[in-house]
Amino acid sequence: MSGESYRQAVEATKNDNEDPYIALGHQDITVIADAARSARSAKTDDVIRALESGKFNMIFDIFEIRREDHQDQQDTGLVKIRPSDNDAGWKINNVIRTPWQDIIDQPGPGRKFELPAL
Repeated sequence: MSGESYRQAVEATKNDNEDPYIALGHQDITVIADAARSARSAKTDDVIRALESGKFNMIFDIFEIRREDHQDQQDTGLVKIRPSDNDAGWKINNVIRTPWQDIIDQPGPGRKFELPAL
């Protein structure tokens, strides 16, 4: 899935550094469409129930949400870039993947969100 998305993005943009927003848009559309297909309905409540109880393939990995507060449970990445002589002026040097269990808060349904103190 990611290979085909990358191929199409490069073809459309003529840039081999895929814009991460293209991938995020692909993820959102794919997950919602798969949830509606799973629910056999496009009604909001049916899609929500499908999202709460399923795992969905997406461009990055498997998408799953936490039922209590709809926090998505997916790993995140940090991309290190460095200067380059290519047209973009940069290239990816390294990608570090962080497991979602290490970066999201515990469930807090109904609790007001507050930014952590710096």
